[in-house]
Amino acid sequence: EITILKIAKEPEEKEQEKDKTANAKKTKRIGRPYELYPEGIKFDKPVTITLPYQTRDLNGADENALKIGNWKPETKDWETLNSIVDKTEKLVSAKVTHFSIYQILLIPVQEEKKEEIISTMPQAGPSAEFRLGEVYVFPNPAKDPENPVFHIETGIADKVKIIIYTVSGRLALDHTITQMPQMIDDGNGLSYAYEYTWTENIPSGVYYYFIESEKSGQKLKSKGKFAVIR
Repeated sequence: EITILKIAKEPEEKEQEKDKTANAKKTKRIGRPYELYPEGIKFDKPVTITLPYQTRDLNGADENALKIGNWKPETKDWETLNSIVDKTEKLVSAKVTHFSIYQILLIPVQEEKKEEIISTMPQAGPSAEFRLGEVYVFPNPAKDPENPVFHIETGIADKVKIIIYTVSGRLALDHTITQMPQMIDDGNGLSYAYEYTWTENIPSGVYYYFIESEKSGQKLKSKGKFAVIR
């Protein structure tokens, strides 16, 4: 049974948490968030969700800058999804692989088109070529109170998927990154890298990770293992 809940009002601390994260990225929340149930359900093939907006909420901003955002309670962050805007019907659509909390976001112009960002990157900077570079987890082992951080160099990708299993084969994490990478110098020169901190309550043990980066249908894969000591 599929349920769609429009969240008309949340506890003040949760509202402030969502606003604070959005404001830090100069992003504006449009309308109200929607929670789709059953929460956590995953699909073999992406499904399309569509959310409505009203012109008066934009305050003159460009409708093309609207995206659907996925609220990640575990990281307290908004993940922006590739979206399509229907200006006639005032709807924004995006493909998702799981049910969670979604809301329309007004994204700053510099975040709207990855290709525009790539074209304006300094020529003297790192290469944006889609190729596999260094992939590792640090610190390894991650000792309390440190959390493991994934460092993934693949140039500019459409998305990067991180899957983690326990030694017994239980799925511990399935996370997809769709934001732009950072310019990072980890001691081996400046490069574009995706970094993700696993912040959940992680038991001690050895974990296996699988990384899959994708761009225009092409995929790059990597795997490894790391340890957590609590």
